Amino acid sequence: MAGGDEAVSIGVRVRFEVFRRDRFTCLYCGRTPPDVLLEVDHVTPRAAGGSDEIENLTTSCQDCNRGKPSGLLAEGSARVVSPEAVAQATERIEQARQYAEAVEQMRRLQDAHVHSVTAAWAEAFGATTEERDDGTFWVLTGGREFPSKATIKRLMGRGLFADDLLEAVDITASRTGGDYYGDEGPRYFYGVCWRMVDRLEGRVR
Repeated sequence: MAGGDEAVSIGVRVRFEVFRRDRFTCLYCGRTPPDVLLEVDHVTPRAAGGSDEIENLTTSCQDCNRGKPSGLLAEGSARVVSPEAVAQATERIEQARQYAEAVEQMRRLQDAHVHSVTAAWAEAFGATTEERDDGTFWVLTGGREFPSKATIKRLMGRGLFADDLLEAVDITASRTGGDYYGDEGPRYFYGVCWRMVDRLEGRVR
């Protein structure tokens, strides 16, 4: 076999340099860890005069490496997976990673905006704080409710920014005189916000 015992003598640093160059992909079958165990293979076997120079080394999975005859690779078989295909796969992985980071940043930003709107509502309508086992919470008296966090996020998804939402809190406080019953305040707030959305989308309500 060209692989097997040959791969053992290649140092760890060189092996991983080859793996990184080949994007941790078997260049015979295209599989990657953890589905397979990778090894370093000689393109030109030692028995045929091949060297241990990195240019003569390639990434192979154990199955492909141990199953290859001890001879020169057939022309065109050394890289069943082209470098372009490997590069495209790597790019997809990187794009997915960046997308996940962007989604997480947006989630944190939305949570911060929801907190600022809730804090402004608490101040505008005289909420008090209450210590509980799972944290500190704002509490409104008289059975009054806060605007729904889910609805605030939905409004942000329709194009409203934190400044728009805070303005809607001020409008609600001034129109209700700082007092309301049950969910009357939040419902008025939602109406103000949806009118803002209508203006953004070119509609007049």
